Amino acid sequence: MDGSTYKKLEKDGRDLFEENFFEHNMPKGMKGYYYVTAIDENGNESEKSEMVSATANIDAEGNVYVGNSILISNESLDWETFQSIGTWPAASNIRSLVKKEDSASYDMDKVISLPEMSGKQPEGIVRSKSRIAGEDYQLYDEKEFFSQDENEPNQKITATLLYNGKYAQVWADDSRFTEEHAKKIGEEFDNRIYPLVTEHFGSESDIDGNGKISLLCFDIQGDYAGFFSFIDLIPNGLLPGTETSNSGEVLYIDTDPLMEKNGQLTDIERSFPSIVHELQHLVNANRDLYIEENYDEEYNDSFMDIWLNEGLSVAAEHVYNGPQLDWIEYYNRSESIPAGHSLLNWEYDGDVRSNYSLSYLFLQYLRIQSGQGTAIYKELINDEDGNYKAVEKMIHKYIDPDMSFGEFMTAFRAALVLKAPEVLYGFKGEEGFDLLSVREDSKGTISLRGGGAILKPIDSEITEPADKGKDVKYNGIFR
Repeated sequence: MDGSTYKKLEKDGRDLFEENFFEHNMPKGMKGYYYVTAIDENGNESEKSEMVSATANIDAEGNVYVGNSILISNESLDWETFQSIGTWPAASNIRSLVKKEDSASYDMDKVISLPEMSGKQPEGIVRSKSRIAGEDYQLYDEKEFFSQDENEPNQKITATLLYNGKYAQVWADDSRFTEEHAKKIGEEFDNRIYPLVTEHFGSESDIDGNGKISLLCFDIQGDYAGFFSFIDLIPNGLLPGTETSNSGEVLYIDTDPLMEKNGQLTDIERSFPSIVHELQHLVNANRDLYIEENYDEEYNDSFMDIWLNEGLSVAAEHVYNGPQLDWIEYYNRSESIPAGHSLLNWEYDGDVRSNYSLSYLFLQYLRIQSGQGTAIYKELINDEDGNYKAVEKMIHKYIDPDMSFGEFMTAFRAALVLKAPEVLYGFKGEEGFDLLSVREDSKGTISLRGGGAILKPIDSEITEPADKGKDVKYNGIFR
């Protein structure tokens, strides 16, 4: 079989043959089950062997691996700890690679978490839900907002209400942003974005009691297309650290450079995916903070892990406007992903674009493999566990009851390489994912964080190193 080798068969201590067995034209990732029978020179046939199995293009058995690449994956859930991939053989077994440079830019966001308040009890939080009397703002009214600027946390901006719709209020603090711009954003939100996100991901809170979400459009400082702040969902001053809360549901959307083109704000539509992205964060926060009431002395650990939350937000963009080709392209250009970038370790101060890319691809892989369509997103959000445990429940329920989350991460990394059209090791032929490039390690990576993986090119079989980390798994890959 392509990618599966039987080296030797013995009977009565004699080598009967020493040839490889290949089954050609077997689909990538397909698992076959076989019995082996030996025939000697006189035509005598042995009894059938025990049943053996092999998967096309994947060599995962034993400790000697063949292929043209080796996939090395750290299946540990501890993303803070590195594990060695083991001592590698002579360099003659490893093919050289050419590095690619990254010069592209991509829209990013941030999620501002709640302040650290160890030991503080949350009695006032749940009582605050929908308890604030919302002000009845009219078009062209002005309102002060905390801008949530990390460098100037107490900074306020004065915004003007330019659209007051069914679900959205569009506020602007940019003289170039017009009522026409606000109408374009507001109508898209009311007619398409809000219904789509609430259907597939969940409902928002309404702590200010006005039944609407504020879209605050201004020049965000830093490399952000938009952001969401947990702090706004707690009334201002109710708890220490919430003195900059805007006491309501607010999505922060950049005007420049996000909407800017040739010095004017003419690319308004470019903000739509960012609004979708931030709205998912908002409904996700409502689930954590008010529906599940995950606010206690360890509350930040009780909220959904950022890698999963961000993956869901980019998934919302996928539902809105199809495959996210920017993040697929970034996967193809990233230098840190082929060097072992962890799916689980979110690095705002590192190559965070690689985090977005991996989280997006992982959530799409889960959706496709589960066979549940976009319903899997709301099921994840509604699960009481906002981390790998929720994903593992979905794996057991829809994919394989015996597969661990760590094993699923390894299968995901293999899928990025093989892109098999029908089975576990691919995206079942969905549009866009065939554009993924094979990314092999060119930096000589020697250890991996939990959730990290590398693909090394090889020219001959590789024996699994005895000194590798306990959670580090090897798989031979035939491409």
